[in-house]
Amino acid sequence: MCAFTGQADGASSPANTAGKAAGAAASQRQFPVMRIEENSHKPNDFSKNLLKQIGGVPRLLEMTTCFYRKVMANPHLEPFFASTEVSHHAPRLANWVAEKMGAPERPWTREKGSRKQNEAELKQQILYPNHNGDLELEDFLVHDRSSAHFAGWHCPKRVGCPMHKVGDHFKLDDSRVWMRLHFWACREVGLIGPSSGERTKLQVDFENFYTRFIGHFVRVYERSAPAFARVECQWSDESTAEGKANVQRYRALQLETPDYMEKRLHGMDDVVGLRDPAEARRRVAGIRDDGWPYSDDGLFVREE
Repeated sequence: MCAFTGQADGASSPANTAGKAAGAAASQRQFPVMRIEENSHKPNDFSKNLLKQIGGVPRLLEMTTCFYRKVMANPHLEPFFASTEVSHHAPRLANWVAEKMGAPERPWTREKGSRKQNEAELKQQILYPNHNGDLELEDFLVHDRSSAHFAGWHCPKRVGCPMHKVGDHFKLDDSRVWMRLHFWACREVGLIGPSSGERTKLQVDFENFYTRFIGHFVRVYERSAPAFARVECQWSDESTAEGKANVQRYRALQLETPDYMEKRLHGMDDVVGLRDPAEARRRVAGIRDDGWPYSDDGLFVREE
């Protein structure tokens, strides 16, 4: 088992603290943040308490609703979705995150179980190769995360879209755009605060946990993506000059070009198309080969 501990109120890492007394004092200010067992994320007391403190599923639903509105308005990510109904996707993601954080009512499992009663509503058409290798439309039942990912890879809307090929799995650029919009939604609803300026301890705790949480699970999309989670969280930080410019530029594109969706103007030119992990790392400042989100850094230390 590997657990991570975050340090409250700017406490220094025991690795950087001289003497047993100082190390003991620092350890008293630590609390478990993310728990990994055999490569799987498990809820712990910290994540359970954090979920309660932020407001539970309703608060997460506020964030996921904001997130999916951004996704459906982004011409690079939208082709992965047959349905653009935000109310169709947002509750499922909110329930899933809540359950992973330790919601005792297990909202995602409960909701997933009820889907079997409405199979007709779960069917969607995908493009899949026939015995000759030609793509054909066929009905597909989307009943969980894995089947939803498969449906996204084979979504007919991907035909003719730049940087899309029906059947391709999520790439590094897809994952980075996804994380940018996701963390931006966290900021807009107040779950993550500004890096420069006033922010609450709860916002700090949530960012410390959630960037690692997303860093762990985004590996399912693309194995090289976790290292970029911290950078993509900073992309929308409007308390910095760069973050403010990023958000203003993105919003201006959508406001000034009403047909940006039809023209596939995604506003992420620095990311979309950059799929080689080594080249992407070279171009991005702040990427460290430290094994994050499973390594020590300035905010987290391994639990002894």
